[in-house]
Amino acid sequence: MATPLLCDDLQLVEKVTLASLVQQPGYSVLVKMIEAACTRATEDVIKLDPTEKGYTQKLIALQSRARHINEFSSLVLKSVNWQVADGKQKQK
Repeated sequence: MATPLLCDDLQLVEKVTLASLVQQPGYSVLVKMIEAACTRATEDVIKLDPTEKGYTQKLIALQSRARHINEFSSLVLKSVNWQVADGKQKQK
């Protein structure tokens, strides 16, 4: 994984707050929505018709979009998990 977001910047109280957020029932719904956005972006690439005019340019644009959405989402979710784990370790 790339370096977690704010790995050296969050205070322990912020990590604890983040851990509390992860425990909220709505957090799993948020993760589900993020995963759906990633899936949709990937499916848009697959649905592109190779016989369509301008296919190569559209393919490049859609692949780039899907890659960015997936990378961003992964970085945020993994950073949350990392921050929560780091906060738990520092509380010991």
